[in-house]
Amino acid sequence: MLRVLAIDVSIQTSQILGGVSLEVAPGAIACLVGRNGAGKTTTLRTIMGYLNPAAGRIEPRGQSIAGLPTHAIFGDLTVAESVLLPTRGPGPPGGPPRTAWRPPTRSSPTSAASERGGPSCPAASGRCSRSRAPSSSTP
Repeated sequence: MLRVLAIDVSIQTSQILGGVSLEVAPGAIACLVGRNGAGKTTTLRTIMGYLNPAAGRIEPRGQSIAGLPTHAIFGDLTVAESVLLPTRGPGPPGGPPRTAWRPPTRSSPTSAASERGGPSCPAASGRCSRSRAPSSSTP
């Protein structure tokens, strides 16, 4: 269980969060919703340890982590492990288990695009080429 209890956070002289509290049950997926400037990012940055609350407590599994450095909270995860972290675990109580997503292998550079139903060549990497020049309306 993650508990955030009445946290206050200021950035420079502006108070961004005042008395924010929330609870997330083990295995649950939570969504933090609000308008622009409501404090969603500040709340997450505070939970992750990037910002320190002036007041309140952050308690995953019942122990306060406020003020601890981020690496002490999340350990030494690689980028891939951090990305895959939400896909692991038993899933919500009474629900189906989560299955870990597996990244495409290097031997198949187009497999990620084809799994998503996208083009057979990854346009974002610049490997696609046009078969013909675009037509022009001027003579």
